[in-house]
Amino acid sequence: MPNTETGSKTPSDTDLNTTNLINQFVDTFLPQLIIAGNYARQLQGRLQSRPEAKSGDAWTSVLTDADLGVQRYLEAYTLAQVPDWYFYGEEHAQSDNTKYFDPAARIAIMLDPINGTRLYKDGADSYDILLSLRIDDRIVATISHMPAQQITYIADCYDGCRRIDHTGAAATSSSAINVGPSNNANMTLATYQTDALAALLPASVDNVNMLTDYAADDPRCCLNSIFEGQLGGYLFCDCALLDVGATAFAVTCAGGVATKPDGNPLDVFAHFDPERREDLLVCMNPKLHDVVSKAIRRGAD
Repeated sequence: MPNTETGSKTPSDTDLNTTNLINQFVDTFLPQLIIAGNYARQLQGRLQSRPEAKSGDAWTSVLTDADLGVQRYLEAYTLAQVPDWYFYGEEHAQSDNTKYFDPAARIAIMLDPINGTRLYKDGADSYDILLSLRIDDRIVATISHMPAQQITYIADCYDGCRRIDHTGAAATSSSAINVGPSNNANMTLATYQTDALAALLPASVDNVNMLTDYAADDPRCCLNSIFEGQLGGYLFCDCALLDVGATAFAVTCAGGVATKPDGNPLDVFAHFDPERREDLLVCMNPKLHDVVSKAIRRGAD
């Protein structure tokens, strides 16, 4: 087994406070993510262009009214309900609420208001709202709510990763089903900004380049498809931890593996900085991780 940094461990008595905070996080914010998701769904087909744009490529430069609306709603709710928690949103530079949160707070929540904004803007149903919980610098839980599919993935460092189907009669966190790697034998690898490394991948790996192979209706262009077996893993370079790194944490909670591209261990979960950028190899299929990391190590020799 490769060296990994996983999000899983057995709680001890000293972890009870963390467990309680994770439960509070899920119970408090899951209903709000559903409301925010309904808002985003209403706007999706009615979006108007914004005069400003962010720097970056076709994935990172997209900004919509929904990004700002979802963030402002959740900021307002946080200030009303847990004002002593820090809130970091991807669009913090454009928010009037940012100055009211204490960045030195022990507990922090971190938001990508529309994760997969390119997919959202193109009318796909595979975008999500991604919220993470950090305690004493360590990421301990994530909630990824997919409004159009009415699915939520909840991951935490004690209870693994669970999937909630909101189309059911009793869709609550208690009705969630566990997500794991047991049935994932997919050799498909989503790649992003990996031109130098992609040439090293063996023929057994099906490389889906997120820039050149993108299609709004291709489920493999959504990283959450890794939980459903449609994707074996992803190799992303110079990517933001706020979203891609939080998903990597959820994959480790589900029993997958997250390392540097050559298989060396990560140090990002214990000191989780949403603004940090990192090169990540994240797989739910252990065979895919083994093949890719070995090929990259050989290429570096």
